Amino acid sequence: MKAPIFLLLFHFSISSPFFPTSHSSSQPTCPPLKCSPQSPEIHTPFHLTAHHPPGCGKPGFTLSCKHNTTTTITFPHHHLDLVVKSISYDENRIDLSDPRRCVHGVFLDLDLSLTPFQYAYAVKEFDYLNCSARLPTGSFDEVACLSGKEHHVYTVEAGERSSFEVLPEFCRVVKSVKIPFGYSPYLADDEFGLGLTWETECGEEMSKGFLANNLVGSALCDKLLKLGLCLVAVALLLSLKMYHTNRGEEMLVNERSHLFFLVESLKGRGDEESSA
Repeated sequence: MKAPIFLLLFHFSISSPFFPTSHSSSQPTCPPLKCSPQSPEIHTPFHLTAHHPPGCGKPGFTLSCKHNTTTTITFPHHHLDLVVKSISYDENRIDLSDPRRCVHGVFLDLDLSLTPFQYAYAVKEFDYLNCSARLPTGSFDEVACLSGKEHHVYTVEAGERSSFEVLPEFCRVVKSVKIPFGYSPYLADDEFGLGLTWETECGEEMSKGFLANNLVGSALCDKLLKLGLCLVAVALLLSLKMYHTNRGEEMLVNERSHLFFLVESLKGRGDEESSA
């Protein structure tokens, strides 16, 4: 007789990524760490360089401890560190600040396409203008932290370029970038807008056993896990019911066969006695 379906389902469920198995000896131990008691907790997908062993975390999620107290992150082609203010593993969000207090300098240099992150806010396309003279007062606000005595930097939303009939000859477009907002002197220039998010590859994290260490904080993964457990449980119950139903029908057929055989045997004996 073939193995019952529910046994196969049970075997599948315990080997499924929804039921993480214990780590093999080759996998590193990656405990949560902090740069200081006040710093955010660091665990997968992040890893703390010089503290976590190789193999912890994911590419692009490397953090460092500066002066053993400040948590920092460095991005490709942006050679200066940004300070990590907080990390929300439930929301897949990391909030940063610029120690040089020039967030629009970060916007100008940072290329998030080279990273696993995206801005937490909706973005629009802006042009960075570098002008050798100031624009008329009241037109656009000068980015003070990027400007100097002989050059003046402005951010102009792409749709607002029409306000210039002709771009002043003393201005040139340095770069067009998609960023959360243009410059305003009323916004805190060191941190506002430096909230980033990342996508969670739920199946990959589960298959690596991260759930076994309670290191996956994603609400999406948690919901998928619960859904998977429910589906497996329902499948097991249905297969058990089908198995017992089929067993009952099989027993009923066997009983009918035995009864039919008994009736035929008695009938045959009766015919023999009548002929005698």
